[in-house]
Amino acid sequence: MQDEISVCACRPPPLAGPGEQQLLGCSLGCLNRLSSVLCDPKLCPCGELCSNRSLHLLRPPRTEVILTENRGWGVRAVEPVPKVRHSGAFAA
Repeated sequence: MQDEISVCACRPPPLAGPGEQQLLGCSLGCLNRLSSVLCDPKLCPCGELCSNRSLHLLRPPRTEVILTENRGWGVRAVEPVPKVRHSGAFAA
């Protein structure tokens, strides 16, 4: 038996200009996301800009390690993180 591959109907986001943050496609309204199905970047209309992919395939936001005044070491994003974007896992 062959698995069916679900292709969403999302539109690719516009390409960012110089100095602008690139938006990702397949956000909260993605039919695959709503069905708890991951998109295949080879078939998804958003291609590599698809945000509904396996977490290890997504680029985490840029971060920096900081020493706080009274809480020890921490990590903070140095770029805006959209609501639907995974920020990664960090361990001490």
